[in-house]
Amino acid sequence: SLADVHKDLYTSQNEGRVNVGALINRTVQGSIELGVSDTNKIQLSKQIEDVWLYPDQVVPLSLLASEAITNALKYMASSEDQQPKLQILLRQIDNNCMFQVSNSIGSEPSESGTGIGSKLIRAFSIKLGAETETLNDGDVYTLKISFPVAEFEVESLDY
Repeated sequence: SLADVHKDLYTSQNEGRVNVGALINRTVQGSIELGVSDTNKIQLSKQIEDVWLYPDQVVPLSLLASEAITNALKYMASSEDQQPKLQILLRQIDNNCMFQVSNSIGSEPSESGTGIGSKLIRAFSIKLGAETETLNDGDVYTLKISFPVAEFEVESLDY
């Protein structure tokens, strides 16, 4: 994720902003290629828009997205003869950015994790100043984060 941010920064023509939508798209594809043995056995729904952010928000959001997608793939399960589902949403509405990951969890309890992923997601959310919400309706687990898009602030240098 960090390498992608650096690459996009060096090639950006947008006043130092990076299209985090493209980064998240690449993260989804890479995570699925590494984490799913047969990609035909997963229902993937992506609604990822172009969202242009400054690096101070791109880095924590891309790391949060990577962790959230990895967790979703880890705990994703099928329910009642249906394929496992993964849904990713990224959009900007006015001055707010919304990112959401949903995955099917099935009826069988999945393996328990260490909790490190949740701690990382919480830390990245704090860095973004994001509101975080998790929903578990029994069949689908959803992580929603929403945060204000930062404006560029010139840093005053004290020499």
